[in-house]
Amino acid sequence: MMESSQSRTHRSEQPAAVDTTPVREASTPPAASDLSISVPNERDGPSRVAFVEAVLVELAHEAVGLVYERPQASESERIEVECVDDVGQEFSLRQYVPRHGWTDERVARSEVRSMLLSLVSHSPDVGVGEPASMRVRPACDLQRQCARVDR
Repeated sequence: MMESSQSRTHRSEQPAAVDTTPVREASTPPAASDLSISVPNERDGPSRVAFVEAVLVELAHEAVGLVYERPQASESERIEVECVDDVGQEFSLRQYVPRHGWTDERVARSEVRSMLLSLVSHSPDVGVGEPASMRVRPACDLQRQCARVDR
C-alpha cells in the first residue's frame, strides 16, 4: 500500500507549463515614443495626471527624455527633462528661454511632476498661433536637439 501511494503522488505531479509568448525584440521601439500631448488640450484632470505619471515612469526606466516646446515670435521656449538616478527621484531640468538662454538644475520628482501638470493644464492663449507640445524622445535625439542651440 505504501508503494502505491508514492507512485500515485509521483504520477500526479505535472511538469510546469512553458510560457511560449514571444519576447519583444530589442529593435522594437519602446512605447515611450508614443507619449506626446499638445498644449492646450481637451483632456480632463485625471487624464492629464495619468499622462504625466506615464511620462515619469518612462523617464525613470528608459533611455528617454521629455521635451516641451512652446513657439514664440522669434524662437521657441524649450524645457528638457531627464532622469539622473536609478530610482526616478532626481531629474535634470534644462530650460531655454530666448531672452535668458539656458539654465540647468537638478530637481526632485515631486517638483517635476507639479511643473509638468501645470504645463499640460494651460488654457489656450488668445491670439497665439501654434500650440505648445510635450513629447518623450529617445535620449540620443534629445542630445542632438540640444547641440543645435547655442548654450
